[in-house]
Amino acid sequence: MSVDVDQIIEQARCTDPTFVNLHNRELTAVPESLRTLTGVRHLSLDFNQLTELPEWLGELDTLTHLSISANPLGHLPDWLGGLTSLRTLLASHIIQARRLTPAEQCSLPRWTTCGT
Repeated sequence: MSVDVDQIIEQARCTDPTFVNLHNRELTAVPESLRTLTGVRHLSLDFNQLTELPEWLGELDTLTHLSISANPLGHLPDWLGGLTSLRTLLASHIIQARRLTPAEQCSLPRWTTCGT
């Protein structure tokens, strides 16, 4: 993880821990230090090199907006359904991920999904 990412997370911790933008940082893993931020509502992880999302992201119960577009994720994890505060999931251009079936889309009525 680059010093730049550490600085972004530390700055969020000190100024506005509700919004964390790690867009286009060439991340191959979600930084563990995000786990200690309380009150994160908006998390942007798009345009990185993430192949999976850690299960502990499901513990961020204040998360209302998650953007994971343009990552080579193999799938969307089941624990996403447990994020009861999540209102927006942006997951377009996920390389290798399969398209949700209509039945799966209907099981996510509280989310706004965008993309292909």
